[in-house]
Amino acid sequence: MKKYLIFISILILTSCKKNNNDSNNNCFNTVVDNSSIQLVSSQDFDTIKYLFQKNNLSYKNLQFYHYVKDDITMIKTRQALCYQYVNNLKVFLYGLMFEFTDNDSLRLISGHKITNINLRSTPIMDKNQVRDIYIKAINGDSLLTGFLSIKDTVIKECLKVEFGYYDLNAGHGDTANNFTTAWKINPDNNDFPYAYIDDSNGKLILYFDGIIINKK
Repeated sequence: MKKYLIFISILILTSCKKNNNDSNNNCFNTVVDNSSIQLVSSQDFDTIKYLFQKNNLSYKNLQFYHYVKDDITMIKTRQALCYQYVNNLKVFLYGLMFEFTDNDSLRLISGHKITNINLRSTPIMDKNQVRDIYIKAINGDSLLTGFLSIKDTVIKECLKVEFGYYDLNAGHGDTANNFTTAWKINPDNNDFPYAYIDDSNGKLILYFDGIIINKK
């Protein structure tokens, strides 16, 4: 018997204002981000800066998106989670977590630190090319067919695109990095379906529609 566990938000139909700057009048929200744009509150960022300075850590090229203080468990800790940037571009998939003790000392760093990527920082593909590859992947996704008309909804949605670096060896058990320039694309108002597309050759690196099937 197949048990279907579906982890996907119902896409909300929204009106999409066309962007006349795009050749096909497609609607895009381009993510323009960098490490100077912090995603935590000013108070939390001040605390993070204090913790980093106390432990002689650099927060250059890091963008913090979450800070939490754990006062419940026996080992009281503070955790700061961040994205990494190289050449002012986000390194997809390689977030870092810094954990500090209650006496403000560094306890551990979780994640793979990336300091240098010798690749260009400007794209070859344009957004309409990225969209075409993404829509092709959606049209070939049999799991989305007939499911609350999600496929048709996504095709009509405004799309969010972000340009950065992607490690082609990530998740394959290879410790050597193999970075390429890449695009992340997903609906503007939903995390799924998302895709990563190789900017250097237009190949689909990864596509996930948010549906997990557990066969038993």
